[in-house]
Amino acid sequence: MFKIAIANNKGGVGKTTSAFNMASYYAKKNFKVLVIDMDSQGNLSDCFISPENINETLYDSFKNKNIKNSIHIIDDSLHIVPADADLERCNFDFVSEIGRETLLKRLLLSVENDYDLCIIDTSPAISLLTLNALSAVDKVYIPLGSGLFEIKGVQLLNEAIENIKNSVNFNLEIGGIFVTNHLATTNLAKNVLDYANNIFENKMLNTVIRRNIQLAESISFKESIFTYKPNSTGADDYASLCEEILSREVIVLG
Repeated sequence: MFKIAIANNKGGVGKTTSAFNMASYYAKKNFKVLVIDMDSQGNLSDCFISPENINETLYDSFKNKNIKNSIHIIDDSLHIVPADADLERCNFDFVSEIGRETLLKRLLLSVENDYDLCIIDTSPAISLLTLNALSAVDKVYIPLGSGLFEIKGVQLLNEAIENIKNSVNFNLEIGGIFVTNHLATTNLAKNVLDYANNIFENKMLNTVIRRNIQLAESISFKESIFTYKPNSTGADDYASLCEEILSREVIVLG
């Protein structure tokens, strides 16, 4: 199972939108995908499943040291471990536990051979939960909003990634950084893109997610952009992103 975290400690940059559409795209490509919501806001969970249909959550997995009971089946190719506000308690409940940064990594061992791909959505903070995500994955993909503050957020996240790499996940790498909410007609967006390419160089992906109101609309209808507006620029951009990631990674169908 190849594991990807979608991370940025700046909010509003499209982490959940990206995780939702990436998971949906790969599932339609017949990859067996496990989605993990590691944000206590539970927005990614809401995209896939109504709260009244959620039994156990990721917090229960951490508490009971068993992830299988928290897996909810969306369809044959797409499963999710949802989150709710209880997940925030992990930052306090497990702070003194030995190996607290690798709780998720150990949980995933029991399903390692059940999926082709695991996509983890993270919170906009470098918390114990985010450190667990970074400790568990092979690669981090970072959505970057079209603003200078967002670039500073990536630089801080990069420090956390290096710390995790040097301590508990020696193979961890940034798979790529991609710009979201891009409006090519503005000077700010162009300047941010140029600045990001200069700073991050070979880490920048070619794909840019253009600003598209239909991406936000699709989330509100609990539909991926590929079913909501399959001919939109949003669908084109996320398909391009997913294919570019496939070209960079070895993700093998089970």
